[in-house]
Amino acid sequence: MVIQRSLSQYRAGFAILDAVGVASALLLAHFLRHGSLWKIDYAYIAAIPYSVFVVVLALRAVGLYQAQRGGIREVLNLAGGVAIGLAVTLALSFFYRGFSYSRLTAVYFGVFAFLIPLQLRYAYRTVLDLVFGQSQWLKRVLVVGDSPEAGRILEELVHSKSDFLPVGVLTHDGGKDALSFGTHKLQVLGSVSDAHQLIAQSMPNLVILADRELGDGTQRGIIDLCVDRDIQWRVVPSIPGPLDETLDLAVVGGIPLLGTKGNNITGFNYFLKRAVDIVAAAVLLVLLSPVMFVVALLIKGFSTGPVFFSQERVGFRGRTFRFHKFRSMQVASNDSIHREFVANWIADREQAKLEDNGVVVHKITTDPRVIPVIGAFIRKFSIDELPQLFNVLKGEMSLVGPRPCLAYERELYQRWHRMRFDVLPGITGLWQVSGRNRLTFDQMVKLDIRYLQNWTLFLDLAIIARTPYTVLFEKAY
Repeated sequence: MVIQRSLSQYRAGFAILDAVGVASALLLAHFLRHGSLWKIDYAYIAAIPYSVFVVVLALRAVGLYQAQRGGIREVLNLAGGVAIGLAVTLALSFFYRGFSYSRLTAVYFGVFAFLIPLQLRYAYRTVLDLVFGQSQWLKRVLVVGDSPEAGRILEELVHSKSDFLPVGVLTHDGGKDALSFGTHKLQVLGSVSDAHQLIAQSMPNLVILADRELGDGTQRGIIDLCVDRDIQWRVVPSIPGPLDETLDLAVVGGIPLLGTKGNNITGFNYFLKRAVDIVAAAVLLVLLSPVMFVVALLIKGFSTGPVFFSQERVGFRGRTFRFHKFRSMQVASNDSIHREFVANWIADREQAKLEDNGVVVHKITTDPRVIPVIGAFIRKFSIDELPQLFNVLKGEMSLVGPRPCLAYERELYQRWHRMRFDVLPGITGLWQVSGRNRLTFDQMVKLDIRYLQNWTLFLDLAIIARTPYTVLFEKAY
């Protein structure tokens, strides 16, 4: 369990500072270009709220407000969000014919819309770290129980940078003076049986009931005491085994509901992702059309049969669609080799672990069905996947997402594997840039689930940016 600093006040503060920074950037850009800050054209004043709204919305879309600390990820998120916001702002200004905005002002604006918020964020975070570095501002935490879960919670609290300061622990026998966590020692205040007295004495801000063996009566009594004294409390749920970090808690009608996180590619996020897919797929088709034309000629030259290979695949919500590729195999090839391999891969059998130059991969390394010369080449560099850009335009696929499976593969899935169908399948994805054929099937599915639960536009852009390197320098078949 990870207890981190609450982000609600940070997100609001960062959003306000970003808005101030963007507005300041536009004013400063106007001053540098036109030499005046007070005699500013009304068109620039009118553009401030629109620019602020668009840029801050873009920063949210790339997941900037999910970041807890600074670092290179925040810098990249900020740069990406500003670039997207600037592009959208300039596109909107194209339709406004009442005024001609200076291109140099736009350049200045883009630079300062990145630099000013970056500096404001650093200053804001520095002030907050100074404030929360003082113990009087921290939330005092008392952990009740000496279970393995309690140990993991205490270790996380001791070593993580957060608003929470562990002040002690109550064990069942109260026999130890202190618990050691590396160089840190945490005092054992006493036994669980004396919880009421010890809580009243230590006056924590938060009590964590971290032992499933406490009993309903003991837990209820401690919770009642916390409520009476206005002390926050948390309880480790009575679910056997450790829980992963994809869980989500909701409260409906006063009843806590614990479960897995849902798909994040819904509503506005889906609209944004789909808009990027349409624009990017159209641009890529135009840019790559010469390459696709040459590949088509080579396929016809080295084999007989159609240029394209179409196949029924399983996509969003289990619906089937026609999946298009450049044909890299002989016509009417027997799929028994692939069926057998997939069955072994999904079941994680040894037969699916093939060796390639000393590296274990989960992919057929030598396939007799491949077209000579051109087939292996276009498969190695994933050129055979380019026609799927048409699937993206049709709304059957996305640029980024889980790879679409075949119907006979779906029949072998466990129930949790089917979460892959909660999003449009993709040409590339988190799996492809995170190990690709070296991963087991379960590892691939877990990456797909992590992707759809934690999606941001920046994540898509990062995966797209990493894909060429993966294709060129990490072996595929």
